[in-house]
Amino acid sequence: MTSKNTPKDPTAAKRTAALVKRLQDDGGKRMPLNLDGERTRKLDKLVKLGVGANHSDVIRRLIDDADYI
Repeated sequence: MTSKNTPKDPTAAKRTAALVKRLQDDGGKRMPLNLDGERTRKLDKLVKLGVGANHSDVIRRLIDDADYI
């Protein structure tokens, strides 16, 4: 929840639209992901171990490293 005293980022919508366009141009898309607490804690551990810089980075790396596809 944001405070009413926090200024709204006037460029957020424009940057998000540009990101979505770049993803679409490359054949990608944004995807919502719902995780339970156990999986979220596992992602946190993977970030702490340096598998990726953040949750999204870890997920992308695990997909890239999947050798069974």
